[in-house]
Amino acid sequence: MTLLPVFGTVREAYAFVWRERQQFWQLTLPPLVILAILSALVQWGTVTSGVTLDGVKSFTVQRTGWVGALSFVLLVLNIWVWLAYSVAWHRSYLLPGWGCSPLDAYRLHGRQVRFLWTAIKIFILMIPGLLVFPLFAAFAVVGIALLLFGILIYGYVYGRLLIWLPAVAVDDRLTFGEAWAVSKGNGFRLLGVVLGVFLPLILLSLPALIMLGPLGVAAGATKSLTLGLVGSLIIEFFSFIGLAASISALSIAYGALSARHLSS
Repeated sequence: MTLLPVFGTVREAYAFVWRERQQFWQLTLPPLVILAILSALVQWGTVTSGVTLDGVKSFTVQRTGWVGALSFVLLVLNIWVWLAYSVAWHRSYLLPGWGCSPLDAYRLHGRQVRFLWTAIKIFILMIPGLLVFPLFAAFAVVGIALLLFGILIYGYVYGRLLIWLPAVAVDDRLTFGEAWAVSKGNGFRLLGVVLGVFLPLILLSLPALIMLGPLGVAAGATKSLTLGLVGSLIIEFFSFIGLAASISALSIAYGALSARHLSS
């Protein structure tokens, strides 16, 4: 049985993003700019007011009709970018000879639909855990222990199911059983890879996020489009790095584990 190296996979994921930095910018720059502009507009059009009553401060958020509509457009666009970007980046690693322009990557095709349907299936399979495990917290100390155990098992299952996504991106029509077999013995390792990818990102983004406070970017986003755009560009940039690295990590894992599975 092949055991996936957690730290080696995380390291290779970031190394791949760096090696393919030209492809990264080609796929990232158009949606990054569009999402940042729309996000800045939504922040600028959102009115937040605070009211203190009996020592308790509460906040209300007010959005006009156009801001609400733009928020919905932003949500749909974020989902679409995630789908198209995930499929394109998975294929760029698992199919080295596959070339893709930004126009081809973000054009609607069947792979994105199948990718979305697979993500929905994973979510549906994980719903029972979301409903059952929180009930354990009602049983005092024993309940907390059961809750922690449940979260651990939940993460194990989730890690194994994630391997389904890169398979769909490269047109490998795996059933649930086949996807489960590919990830055999690596559930916690896959979960560790997914979580481990975000640790370097946190270290990289922390200085920039800390600087946003003193510069007044966060506070001024609702008053100034320029400040809102600067903050949105920074946030979107690090978000895309995290997205590319996490997709790369899953691709690396699937490439290693599917080769093991086919040879066995």
